Amino acid sequence: MMSHFPVFMDFRARPPLIIGDDDGLVAKLRLLRKAAPVVEVLPITPAGWHQAAKLDPAVRLLPPCGALPATRDLAGPPYDRRRVMRLMIGRPLVIVATSSPEIDRDLSTIASDREVPVNVPDKPALCSVYLGAIVDRAPVVIAISTSGKAPVLGQLIRARLESMLSSDYGRLAGFMADVKARLGNASSSLRRDILWAAASGDAGSRFLTGDSTAAMAMIDDMLETGVAAEPEGSLRLIGYNSGAAELLSVAAAEALRSADVVFHNRRTPADILEITRREATLTLLDENPVTDRLIDRLGAAVIDNQKVVLLGKANDSAFQTLFARLRAVGVDVRYLPSAAAPDWSLLPAHVPAFQASGSGVFQKAVPGAATGNGL
Repeated sequence: MMSHFPVFMDFRARPPLIIGDDDGLVAKLRLLRKAAPVVEVLPITPAGWHQAAKLDPAVRLLPPCGALPATRDLAGPPYDRRRVMRLMIGRPLVIVATSSPEIDRDLSTIASDREVPVNVPDKPALCSVYLGAIVDRAPVVIAISTSGKAPVLGQLIRARLESMLSSDYGRLAGFMADVKARLGNASSSLRRDILWAAASGDAGSRFLTGDSTAAMAMIDDMLETGVAAEPEGSLRLIGYNSGAAELLSVAAAEALRSADVVFHNRRTPADILEITRREATLTLLDENPVTDRLIDRLGAAVIDNQKVVLLGKANDSAFQTLFARLRAVGVDVRYLPSAAAPDWSLLPAHVPAFQASGSGVFQKAVPGAATGNGL
């Protein structure tokens, strides 16, 4: 069971509020600025990190809420509590970080009592919401949360997702919005098929390669005929080296995620198989896969309009032979290699000195060495 339910907030109607003087709030302001037209900042004292935000037109710096010793009740809190209460009402989000644990706790209580979502960085017990790690491919946004238990793990997952998802996904979302606007009174099944074609079919591929005119022409043709384009079968051979899933290329990872059938052997790492979608058929191969029967099976799957992936060791001679034989019999096959993990044991005991060339490119410090860009 999920410990928390994920939601996405709209900051356009009312700006979020940051309260406090802690220097860590700079990062929170930077994060909110990506989603909010305006962010309001309420300092406790006049001096602090917020002074650097004075010139930002998207930051509304409010007068400090700390009460002067001569004017406040010394038995009460060291800030204008009533003013803070008024400012919190109706906020979509309040982030609190002061230099005082007692003030943090009090401000968290004020927000919670008024049903205002509140986040106190690094203090999960005082939070009603958590700020996850974010993958920004606007308008596509992915948030990863560990419910405040392991933020570093969330950052690691974000880094892996960012390596898998190119910035083109934001552009693709815009293209799909244009496609959706054209669907009009199309049947639900045709709408679904066309949107899938725009997302992962030939139309989407054409758009991502820069041919938006041809992509939209394909969509219009589907609407005019009332028939979605027939899916095309494909065969991808993915060669892995170390077996680390994170070393797969973006293209290889995408092929695995969209595959209908995945052929592999017993040596294939579980981490790589984990990338495949749940609906895909996993087929275990014999140790020596280069057989006429396998070639026939692969070709038949492609003819049947299935997306097929075959996994193998990149330096396996049998795997390379299979690739050559598939090409020889006319199967449309592409090879998608992964990055090789560096083997530091192969480095020489003594590494020659390097110096910067005049062009800014490093070159070996050997007399008569040619300048080049072999980095």
